[in-house]
Amino acid sequence: MATDYAAFAIYLTALTAALFSKDAIRRVVTPFALSVGMMVFYTLDAFFPYDTLGPLQFWANFIVGAVVSLARLFALSIYGYANHLTIITLHHLQCPLVVYWPSVGVQSMLIYSVVMAVMAAKLQAPRRRKVIYAAIGIAGTILLNVLRIFAITYYGYAYATTCNQVNDFHNVIGEILLPIWILVFVASIIKIENRFAGLARVSAQDEGHRTIQDRTGGSR
Repeated sequence: MATDYAAFAIYLTALTAALFSKDAIRRVVTPFALSVGMMVFYTLDAFFPYDTLGPLQFWANFIVGAVVSLARLFALSIYGYANHLTIITLHHLQCPLVVYWPSVGVQSMLIYSVVMAVMAAKLQAPRRRKVIYAAIGIAGTILLNVLRIFAITYYGYAYATTCNQVNDFHNVIGEILLPIWILVFVASIIKIENRFAGLARVSAQDEGHRTIQDRTGGSR
């Protein structure tokens, strides 16, 4: 998968430069950042699979704990400890689910960090707003991954007729939710910044009108 994303990034770079110009590459940097982030993640996953990265694997315990708390809240037969989940489905199956670090948001946090770093460099906003955007993005990414793992367990609990269906659903949902979240987050920031820019222009115009009126009144 790492080579797939590396090839896609190279292809996208060449296609953008051929159809437009080299300067256009900087204007559509988010897809490149996403591809590079995915490439780095899958490279780490290839060299350090499962629980070989202790500090990252430790994060799985917190995600599993949050998922179990949600299951208790909704009175679902989903149980867990450390990085292990057990789903007692409505079809009377017992499906174990072992959660390793690549599945608990390290991937999405890495990709989000790359996208946010690119945006922070290009964004014409005060440092305070950039910090607020970063904090909201981190919180949203963590919540997204808790909800993603919970959705997988709920699918297994309510709909799966075999345990293999839980794994199939797991392989699909992550690829869908993360790009949607990043696109919505980036689009929201752009919309907010456009509003701030519009307000700044209106304020500058009003200030200019007042200055002209003051000068006109003074000349009289």
